[in-house]
Amino acid sequence: MDTYIQYKMWVAQKVFDEGLPPIILMSWGTGGLSSSSRAFGPQLPARTIGQAAKGSKELLNFTKTTLEHMNNPGRRVPVSILKDAIRSTKGLPDPQGTNALMHYIRMIRNGRLYNLEVLYDEGTNTILHFQYGRDAMGPLKAIPK
Repeated sequence: MDTYIQYKMWVAQKVFDEGLPPIILMSWGTGGLSSSSRAFGPQLPARTIGQAAKGSKELLNFTKTTLEHMNNPGRRVPVSILKDAIRSTKGLPDPQGTNALMHYIRMIRNGRLYNLEVLYDEGTNTILHFQYGRDAMGPLKAIPK
């Protein structure tokens, strides 16, 4: 295994083990994260995530739209990253007025820094929206290109 990948896995493990600030390291292609990564673990197929999650707090529920985004390799965000955004930040009120809270973190995908926003309804354990990009989001400033 190449030294850079070993380093990224070590840093990711530290983020999870020691509760370091929520900058999440990830690298994936069209198939999702490697199941050999101890830091992230195996990924469920996106179509299964919403179905398996009903009634469970371990897994997450998704709306039809967010589930479609999880099926799109260009938009997918690993469930572990979504959970980290929810657990590691204080949610802010949804700008559209629902009972859900908006969570914001920075993450690294394929070596580039991005802002991530996740709209999560704790009452139904459902991801209502997620998006990552380099524009300003919530309290996060825009990331220069």
